[in-house]
Amino acid sequence: MNIKIRKEDIPLPIEELIRQLFLKEWQQELEDQTQHMKAIVAVANELSQFRVHEKESYQAEVNQKIHSLLDKVWEIPEEVRFEEKFESLHSGIKEYIDDQPDEVIELQAAERFSKVEGDSVVIKMAKGTKSGIWSLTTLPIRVANLFRKNKKAPAYWAHIVPAQALLLKHYQSKLASDLISLSDGFYHALIQQYELTKDWQEKALSFSHEHEWSYEEVVSAIDTFHTRTDQLLKKELTRILGEKSKMFCDQWDKIDTLELSDNAVSTQKLEKLKVQSQQEWEQRDLKWRNALYALFEDWRSDLDLYALKHSVLSELGKFNQAQTEKVNQQLFPVIHDIRAFIDEEGTINSKDNLQKELKRIHYQTTKQLDKVLVPQFVDKLSSQIIVNLLNKLELEVVQHVQGLSEEHIIVKNGQYDQPMDKEDFYSISIHELVTFEILVNFQKQIAQQKSQVFSTLSQMTVQAQDIDHIITFSLTSALSSIEEGTEEEEAIKIAIEGIERAKGRVQEIEEGINRLLTENIEMIKSAMDDFVRGIMDLLANENIKELRLRITKAKAAQQAKQVRKQVKDQLLERGQSTWQYLKKNYDLSKSRIQRLSGQFILTAGKPELTKQVSDFLHESQQAIDKLPTIYQRLYEIEPLEDMELFEGREKELESLGKAYENWKMGRYAATVVLGEKWGGLTSFVNYAEKKLKFSHKITRHRFVGNQFSTIDLLAEFSSLLGSSFQSLEELQKHLLEGPKRIMILEDVQNAYLRKVGGFEALEALGSLIAATGHHIFWLSTSTIYSWDYLSKSIQFHEYFSYQIKLSDLKKEQIVNLIWKRNCISGFKITFEEDESLANDKKFQRLSPEEKQLKLSEDYFQELNSFAKSNVSMALLFWLLSTRDMDANEITIGKFEKPNLNFLKSLSNEKVYVLHALIMHDGLKINQLCLVMKQTKQQIAMILSALREDGIVLLTEEIFMINPVIYRGVINLLISKNLIH
Repeated sequence: MNIKIRKEDIPLPIEELIRQLFLKEWQQELEDQTQHMKAIVAVANELSQFRVHEKESYQAEVNQKIHSLLDKVWEIPEEVRFEEKFESLHSGIKEYIDDQPDEVIELQAAERFSKVEGDSVVIKMAKGTKSGIWSLTTLPIRVANLFRKNKKAPAYWAHIVPAQALLLKHYQSKLASDLISLSDGFYHALIQQYELTKDWQEKALSFSHEHEWSYEEVVSAIDTFHTRTDQLLKKELTRILGEKSKMFCDQWDKIDTLELSDNAVSTQKLEKLKVQSQQEWEQRDLKWRNALYALFEDWRSDLDLYALKHSVLSELGKFNQAQTEKVNQQLFPVIHDIRAFIDEEGTINSKDNLQKELKRIHYQTTKQLDKVLVPQFVDKLSSQIIVNLLNKLELEVVQHVQGLSEEHIIVKNGQYDQPMDKEDFYSISIHELVTFEILVNFQKQIAQQKSQVFSTLSQMTVQAQDIDHIITFSLTSALSSIEEGTEEEEAIKIAIEGIERAKGRVQEIEEGINRLLTENIEMIKSAMDDFVRGIMDLLANENIKELRLRITKAKAAQQAKQVRKQVKDQLLERGQSTWQYLKKNYDLSKSRIQRLSGQFILTAGKPELTKQVSDFLHESQQAIDKLPTIYQRLYEIEPLEDMELFEGREKELESLGKAYENWKMGRYAATVVLGEKWGGLTSFVNYAEKKLKFSHKITRHRFVGNQFSTIDLLAEFSSLLGSSFQSLEELQKHLLEGPKRIMILEDVQNAYLRKVGGFEALEALGSLIAATGHHIFWLSTSTIYSWDYLSKSIQFHEYFSYQIKLSDLKKEQIVNLIWKRNCISGFKITFEEDESLANDKKFQRLSPEEKQLKLSEDYFQELNSFAKSNVSMALLFWLLSTRDMDANEITIGKFEKPNLNFLKSLSNEKVYVLHALIMHDGLKINQLCLVMKQTKQQIAMILSALREDGIVLLTEEIFMINPVIYRGVINLLISKNLIH
């Protein structure tokens, strides 16, 4: 079919499609990236509006915001298929080509028969032959024209133009590769502008004046970039389409001639060309996006480091402020009160009776300084205010470091304005860099400072303890001098000199505190400067390779150490389990033999009168008393308020959380938490309150005194809830009609007596829980041995859906709970080599570090075996294990289970009293009489003997088991089958 068509017009609709669907895709991308840049600089500009003294914390926040903006835009690049990205363009072009004629027959142009510039030698020769043949074939027409009035021009030969195939070649098969230069220009301009934006943002956040562009100027520059790039895209596309149109028309004329065979547009070749062209575009596009991704990764890495820098500097500011506030609130007011007292009483009035005046001052000094102000001051000094703040600062810095991204992609040379293969990427962990290279040094410096602060505060504590004694001693000396006949003026001089020395001591301590604060701030600032300097060094990519090599070595050494430790732990665990099995069977056999032999007069064991009890307890107390007061305070047996010292209990917390969630869904979920005395029950409840973040009001009460009647129970709830209840029904109605709430009842073992009628309060409490359990979330605690008894005697456990028993702590948890406290103190711990290891060749071959590791493992293995889940026992016997202490170091001796064999010599009467005290968590003497069904005189004699030996302690009229031998008493009662 011969159709007359202008070849120049054929591609026009396709070119319009390309402008609409291809160019607009890049224009939209340009718009999105421009807005993204503006969002980044807008966030950075926020900082200039902020107060300078808060800039560090705000800089960290701004860095995080920018980081989030970068995270939203670019992910790890994956190859995108050209036809998928421009699906509408592809389908539009295909639809248009399908509507065009398959072939067009046209006469060849004159240029096809004559030589033109650019023809090869072969083509020129071929054209000569072709022209000659054409001349011969058209000779008759030209001869006839000699005789014709109207000449007839000889026609050139026709050729068949494969119109669709030519369109496919130029506007489909070759389209992708022909458009590469446009995307090249886009990415190149985009990356350059992002680098300028990054540079401005970094200088803006660092308050640098190297770049004086204002925010408005930067936004204007981004708009200029948008306009310039848009023009560049349009210009480049016009150039590309012009060249394609020219090439299309040229090949339209030449196809099916000597110059271009129609085989050039065969289906097979066009398909192959299409695949190659699109692959070329796809690979090029991926490489550009790799470059942009690498830039963003480097940017994110820098933001991480800057955010870390500003975060830790912000923590430094908070530390400085908190240190000043804490000291001003807690230490200086007491110092002021002490100084005011000394100033007020320091003026001795000699007009009246001097002896009377001196005795009055002595009495007031004892009453005010000795009993109140000095103990308060010593307590504040030993409360680890500054060390706790140092510990908190260290923890905050560690948490910020842990928040760093694990991996980032960087390019060593830092050049991103060219396409990149993924092989050009260099992966690095910023988290590991900081952890292994910088954080370790920072923690060492903090540990040294904590040790120094601890030592200084210990010295101040000793100095403070003598303030009142200086005055009282001088007053006593003055009184004695008067009695010896000294003149009053001389006696007054003696008294005043003592008072002045006390003033000087107070002044010295105050100056020491101020000096400590200054030195502490300077040292922490120095450590923080080193930390920040190390962070900033990581911004130079050329340092990365060397650092990564050091990290690899450090990690390999650490992993090797962990493997050795795991092997040792497994061997120790197996050996320990085997030993426990053998020991258990040995003890069982020994116990049976003793019981049998005890049945015969000649072999029956006889109790020995011994001083082992009091000697052991006296030596234990002496060992503890040698330690500084502030160190003892760290290991006090009391519930935790500072949850940073809490350790473990994840499963128990999860169970409690599940119970609470079920209750919120309307289910009955009364819960009891069980554990040993001093085993951390109250600390766990404190921890749960903070971690679970209960959404209902909490009412908390601790049972004390073993009041066992229903009237006693109603009185306690009346006081607790602020209403008077005359009956259990009134209390139940009050709870059900009130708002939903959480009732935490601690130590329910203190609400009964083991006697007839002694379970009234608990039975009433159980009924109350059962009746209100869907409206009130009941959470109780109890010691485990009392609970077992109550479960068997009155089935008290039936009232609780959840029974959460505090499980035994693992060795690692025992280590952590002790190590956390020691970390606060700042002391270095050294474990003493036992004499038995002197001849152990294998041990002696170890390095000092490995020796300490083994000694530590052995110590905690034994300690955990003894203490089990009882946190207080572990802390107490850690203190008892101290052998030596200096300003910076504590030496810990080998842990040996205390020899409590003396408990076996106790009479049955004493054992039954101890059993009653364990079951009731302590009793008053009259209550013990009721439980034991003995007279007060009989019980008093037994308690007196036990107290004299130190087995029981008296605290506020309540007799308790001495914590030092609590574990031994438990084992004794288990051996006698009194508890299980």
